Amino acid sequence: MSVTLAAAIFLAATTARPAAPSSDAPLPRPHAEAAILQIESETVAAYLKGDAEKLDRIWADEYGSFLPNGAVLAKPDYLAGLRSGRIHYDVLEVESLTVQVFGHFAFASGRARVKGQDGSVTFNGLDGFLTVYHLRDGRWQAITTHASRRGT
Repeated sequence: MSVTLAAAIFLAATTARPAAPSSDAPLPRPHAEAAILQIESETVAAYLKGDAEKLDRIWADEYGSFLPNGAVLAKPDYLAGLRSGRIHYDVLEVESLTVQVFGHFAFASGRARVKGQDGSVTFNGLDGFLTVYHLRDGRWQAITTHASRRGT
């Protein structure tokens, strides 16, 4: 290797600066996990308060929820049900929650005790759930949730 080539490599290695992080750059895993845990906590509080505006910010426009009864609710329908009071939660207690982060995607899964009303239908039981998040424009948004009844 010539002295000139060696000097060029040394100069490039010692003066190169990492590119400025974009707003969509993944957070380091512990920070991303903490962010998702915070969002999950805010989501539970929003369900219990019927705070559709908060959920509107947390959920991506294409958000859909797969419910334990097999129904699928798109974001506009779910928010309308919360705003009208047709859907409400009396109890929502998360018993276990784990978060896994893979770059721009994160998965929150666990079990939750739920009790509430959807119109004339009462729901009450222990549900398993999985929510998928996507990092967009520097913030995490839920893109789908799947829940299944685990017991009563």
